Amino acid sequence: MSLEQPLFAFANVSYRLDKPELPIYSPPTRTFAISSLLEKATAEELKRARAVATDQPSMVIEDFSHGYRDWYLYSVDNPQHWQYWTRKINDPKWRGKQNYRLCFEVRSEHPNKLIVVLTENDFRPYRGKQQDFLAVVDLKGGDWQTVTLVTGDFKTVDGHQFLDSWDNVDDLGFRAHYDEDGKVRLGSDRWSGPQPSSRSLRWQR
Repeated sequence: MSLEQPLFAFANVSYRLDKPELPIYSPPTRTFAISSLLEKATAEELKRARAVATDQPSMVIEDFSHGYRDWYLYSVDNPQHWQYWTRKINDPKWRGKQNYRLCFEVRSEHPNKLIVVLTENDFRPYRGKQQDFLAVVDLKGGDWQTVTLVTGDFKTVDGHQFLDSWDNVDDLGFRAHYDEDGKVRLGSDRWSGPQPSSRSLRWQR
């Protein structure tokens, strides 16, 4: 994206196991994965090597052509407590800019409430307090519907603070409900029907 930023690289290698193994606190798996060490090239090293920045920012964050393959998922086999998360909007390629709107299309078989969560300063306490900002989306059920959200649509669970910028958002998540202190505060712990389908997560000017 830019020679003013460092470049980080690592590799994940996955192997298919002959028989399922049981990890701690997880269902059986047939996959064993190892990650390489993290390699880094500083901005100065990239310039000395005469590297060329060829990538460009993208308004399309996720087209879901591979489903949620590039996301990290929690409790996907639980009809009420599933969560889908991505950190792509933390990357300069997909980070929102001032006055951008966050848009996506979603389809739920039945009427439901979808909780969209944005987390600021995740793993970055030096930048500020980590906190979640939430938007509740009413799903009509049946057909695809387009959702368009601005920063002011996201607020803390107590409703006292609104998101004022996309700049420090590190995570974006879709959830059936949001709990605080063991109490359902937003959404419902009785999601109706299958988990929702999504497409065309993007920014709009």
